Amino acid sequence: AVPTGIEHGTVTAVLNGKTFEVTSLRKDIKTDGRHAEVVFTDSFEQDAKRRDFTFNALYLDLDGTVTDFFDGIADLKAGVVKFIGDAEKRCREDYLRIMRFFRFYARFGKVEPTEELLSTLRSLAPELESLSEERLTQEVLKILQTPDPAKSWALMEKWEILDPLGVDGTTSEGEGSYSSVPALEAHVRLFPEARNPIERFVCLFGLYTPFVAENSLMKFSNKHAEFIARVVDALTHHNMEDEAVDILYKTGGTDIAGAMLRILAAEADVSSEDAMRYAFIDQMEKLLKAEKPVFPLKGEDVIAGGIPAGPMVGEVLGQIEDWWFENGYPARDECLAHMKYLLTGRQPS
Repeated sequence: AVPTGIEHGTVTAVLNGKTFEVTSLRKDIKTDGRHAEVVFTDSFEQDAKRRDFTFNALYLDLDGTVTDFFDGIADLKAGVVKFIGDAEKRCREDYLRIMRFFRFYARFGKVEPTEELLSTLRSLAPELESLSEERLTQEVLKILQTPDPAKSWALMEKWEILDPLGVDGTTSEGEGSYSSVPALEAHVRLFPEARNPIERFVCLFGLYTPFVAENSLMKFSNKHAEFIARVVDALTHHNMEDEAVDILYKTGGTDIAGAMLRILAAEADVSSEDAMRYAFIDQMEKLLKAEKPVFPLKGEDVIAGGIPAGPMVGEVLGQIEDWWFENGYPARDECLAHMKYLLTGRQPS
């Protein structure tokens, strides 16, 4: 048993390599929109009343009996995401529930929310600014990771839920939006298995993604920020004439190259450029059969050639690598010969 949240009555039980989060029954005694002060109880109904949505308050006995206090199973079957009790009260207890609503709608929703509910969520959306960047970022990425986040994202944009987060994509002049929900829709339809939320985020905002990320309340990890930068760079410099190995070399691998080509295919789909869409998908299929070229020299080779350790080693190595790329990735022996030519001025025999 690992005390992952013992102050909240939560432990993680690890059994045969699998983890199970076990939380004691609780009831709220104080909430402030960000944190809840709780006491433990032995009442399942009391515990259920502090839950957010009807289908999140289901209890299963060891004998298989399900206790459903708020008709959550019926709502789940109907595709209705419904707050327990008053929606405004539930959200004021924890404002992150606004975002959780759209995550569960993306995953389970079949019936569009009422305008009354959406209006309530819009009125509360400015309170999202009081939450930590980490919690907000995590919830946005969870939305984008659902099987079909586009319908939910479109609703959030329409009802100004994303405005306080700065990821609505609105231009500084307020005359348009950087985001493209149709591109996200196409990405989901064409590549349903590609559910990397960062890739989908870039698909939404394209070349404007770094700008949106920097000017929003989102807090990306260094790994995510690097992924965004590399994909946007790949989108900027993509050349349809490049061979698969060239794309792999320029982008650094199949993860970035694949993301770039999927996004380009989605954008082509939105523009009804069928030939381009097929071309991008064809390039992607060729990528899967290609191997990324690996530059065969290292700094120690340059030092062995007579250049003392220091900045000059990197400069020489860079020149040789440029030559290696431009000449179709020749073998190590040819690279060494070219290095000798650079350092001595004598053509290899």
